[in-house]
Amino acid sequence: MKERLRVIKDPLNVRLLYDVLQYDPPEVEKAVLFITDNVLVCDTQEDAMKVAFQMDESHAAVALDGTFYQKSGLISGGSRLVVTLTKLHHNFSSIVFSSSGICRKRLPAGTISSSVL
Repeated sequence: MKERLRVIKDPLNVRLLYDVLQYDPPEVEKAVLFITDNVLVCDTQEDAMKVAFQMDESHAAVALDGTFYQKSGLISGGSRLVVTLTKLHHNFSSIVFSSSGICRKRLPAGTISSSVL
């Protein structure tokens, strides 16, 4: 993971996807790191396009509306999981990946919903 991506100043509010996730059990950390790679979450499509195509070093980025921009130039509409993850980034909630493979949204009160995303 590229640590310098944690301090991007322009555009604002860019975060590593890995940093907005929580997972359980801790043994899945390497898998989560591999899957999230250096993908960045951005507030707007414009910010995501800037990160993916206009910075000195391009990176895959997803906008809060779920649009995914790959540095290769591929742009795709969001999937249900991507949209959920980006909405969670917006309010800084978290996602829990359980060992049973079910993704659950962590509710603000600390309770867990058992619905599959």
